[in-house]
Amino acid sequence: MEVHEEKMRSLKELQAANITDTSTTNASNFQDTFLDPEIVKFAEALRFFRQAVEENDVLTKSRDKTLRVPKTTSHLSITTTHTEGAERTYTEMTNLDTVDITPSFKLGAIAISKELVDTSRVDLVDTAKYMVAQDIEEGIEKAITEAIDANVSTNVVYGGDATDPSQLETGDKITVDLVADAIKLVKDNNYVPALLFIKPAQENVFYKSSQFTNAAEYGSNEVVLNGEIGKYLGVKVITSTLTQSYAAGNGDKNDALGNWNVAGTSCQLIGFTAGKKKPITLAWKQKPSVSYEYLKRYATHYIYYDAAYGVGVIQEKACCLIKVSDA
Repeated sequence: MEVHEEKMRSLKELQAANITDTSTTNASNFQDTFLDPEIVKFAEALRFFRQAVEENDVLTKSRDKTLRVPKTTSHLSITTTHTEGAERTYTEMTNLDTVDITPSFKLGAIAISKELVDTSRVDLVDTAKYMVAQDIEEGIEKAITEAIDANVSTNVVYGGDATDPSQLETGDKITVDLVADAIKLVKDNNYVPALLFIKPAQENVFYKSSQFTNAAEYGSNEVVLNGEIGKYLGVKVITSTLTQSYAAGNGDKNDALGNWNVAGTSCQLIGFTAGKKKPITLAWKQKPSVSYEYLKRYATHYIYYDAAYGVGVIQEKACCLIKVSDA
């Protein structure tokens, strides 16, 4: 049997051959793209401020509009002097007050056409539900930190030698001495300093302090809160990118003089009562819910967000703001 062998082409011949590649006319029409059906999600802010509030849902069970929270404003000194045989001296309870919290409704929605949903490899309805849920949680966190900043005016310390945000200069950053001053103000009002919220960029100040205990060094029985990096002088330090920030020239809610001279942060120290009662209330009228429906009339998928809540600072003097520059 005769065997025919194909002659090997020379290297020169191979180099001279015409090659059909991706630049060839219409050749790219033969190349498909595979779309990964899982969306890589953008990093969302971590949420830790709800650990600083008492949550009250009594309004969810009623038709009332406003939650009125009663409080005492000071220690009541009882008159104890007494004349033998005479009636006792009665002490009037003049140290009572209330804080009203009126929840506001948050109603959002995302609409996606049938045509888009039916021609996409990605589950857009599920993705929309995720987006709505993330926005709900971030909205609650922002409401808490904004309420603290807007309602605390007595206990405030500043970086450098500033006495209001308009006097802050570059370099008036957070220090452990400022934190110690804030702790003193909260203790002076008979509250137990418990939580300090800072931004991640401010962590290094605490890591360098000999009075700081890293959370990684806690004993096995220590409860570590979400976002907690450690303790300074017994206060749990929590980092969050949602800690209240201001741009240069951005009006300060607490200061009639107006603006921040430089970009800065209002770090928030929160104290509890001796019985661990928190000084801030998150009042619910409607707990957050995410719902879905498809309307044939419009050939559209709808994802809804419903909630109603409000935040009130019940005991302002349990809190202290530390207002500092970022750089």
